[in-house]
Formats: sequence, C-alpha cells, structure tokens
Amino acid sequence: MRFLNFYSCAYACEVATYVVMGNHFHLILRMKPFEELDRETLERHAEMIYPNTFDQTKIWTEAHWTQFNQRLFNLGDLMRNIQQGFTRWYNKSYGRRGRFWADRFKSTLLYGERSLVECMQYVDLNPIRAGMVERPEEYEYGAFYLRSRREDKAFLDLRSLLNERTKAKALEKYRSMVYLRGNVSGGEKGATISDSVIDGEMKKNFDLGSKGEKRDHFRFYVDGLVIGAKEKVIEWMEFLQVTGVFRRRKNPVPIRDGMEWFSVREQRGHYEGAPPLLSGPE
Repeated sequence: MRFLNFYSCAYACEVATYVVMGNHFHLILRMKPFEELDRETLERHAEMIYPNTFDQTKIWTEAHWTQFNQRLFNLGDLMRNIQQGFTRWYNKSYGRRGRFWADRFKSTLLYGERSLVECMQYVDLNPIRAGMVERPEEYEYGAFYLRSRREDKAFLDLRSLLNERTKAKALEKYRSMVYLRGNVSGGEKGATISDSVIDGEMKKNFDLGSKGEKRDHFRFYVDGLVIGAKEKVIEWMEFLQVTGVFRRRKNPVPIRDGMEWFSVREQRGHYEGAPPLLSGPE
C-alpha cells in the first residue's frame, strides 16, 4: 500500500481511491494535464523516485530532464513503477523470484462525476465482495480505511464530488452510498454487507436512506474501456472503429435501463495497459 501512496505523490496525479487485494489492486486516479515543470520541481520529483541513485541525475542533459518531465504525466510509467517496485520488494523480502501481479494493468476511462463516484464504490467494496471483512473500513489495505480515520489528505476531495460543504458531511454521504451498494448483491456472486450491519448504522442516524432501495452492482468498471454520457462514449466508439480496434460493436452499451450513461466494452486483449486510449477524444 505504501508503494501506491509513494508513487501517487511522486507523479502528477490525484488519487480518488484504491484497494489492494491478493494478487491485484484497483486504483482510481486522474493524471493531471501535462505542463513543463521548472528544474527545482523536477529535481524534487527525481529525488523521490530515485532516492538511492539521485546523484546520477547530476550528469543528466537537458534532453534527460525533458523526458523525465514527460514521464511524470504518463499513466503507463506510473503503473510500471508501482508494479515493479512492489514486486522487487516482495521478492527480496520473501526470497522468491518471478512476477507477482496476475496481469498487466487494464485501464477504463471515466467521464463525469457520477461515473467516478459509482466506480469508487465498486473499488471500495472489493473486500466485502470477497468476504474478507463485514465493513469496508475494516480492511486496512484500502483508501476507505484511511478516509474513515480522516487520513485522507492525499485523496481527491469528496466535497466537490458530492456537493457538500464540509469533509465530514461528504464522508458521511459517501459512506452511506457505499453501505447501501454493499448491501445488495446485484445478481453477482460474492458477499454483501449484512442487514444487521445496515440496521445498526441506521440506528446511528447515518444517512442510509431506504434500506429497500434497489442498487445494482455490476462489472462495467473492470470490463469496460470508457464509461460516461452517451455522446462522449459514441465519440470513442467512432475513434476506435476508425483505428481498427473495434470490428464488430456498433453501439455503446447502456449500463442499466433508464440510466443516462453508457459503456464501451470489447475484447480486452486489445487494450491491456491501454495507453493508446489516452490519445483519443478529449
């Protein structure tokens, strides 16, 4: 977990949430728009990423610094460092060799705050679905654990996402959304937050709304390439068809009847790692 915290600070990004599971992790973040950083800022980031070999940067040319500047805004480079850094540490600590993570990383683009908040809930509920804990804040290897302890300075501010004036109100609102979603299986395999836990939370006056409200749970966030409003998803469909990635699919997939947001879903072998997506529609 410290590798996620470390590299998210070293690179130009904002983390919304994450959770580390057995042989994989889920991470939601926003890479900041590229900008040319001054040398002092670049050196500060280089010292973070290369703490043991920072002296070698003294012989870097201007071309080296320009390349490093670009890397700080590159999702693929960030994920490579997280995965390789953790694997090296784990193998050395436990006397093993070889790869650790199940697969290369897969990325899904999220458009709109609603898509973001929905996907955050999916990530934070992973330990619940796996039957590892009864409450999401009990799982120590995730951002929800840190948020519940007000250790959320490194994360995306929930106030702007949920239209709340204070962090406490925003966290309470988000927590209620996670609990409601976690209480319903949505037709998938996996554990849920029990009715007894929900009843206990309602007695504490948390804003859990109607316990009977249906809230589906789905895997668009893992199987999708792009999620958002129909117009934006159609732009991506056209782009992917022109570039030859999509050969069959002609229309975006509605995430749920009556919803106003859609997904692009296709064979994932084309886009493991998915850097080409980043050069598509804005």
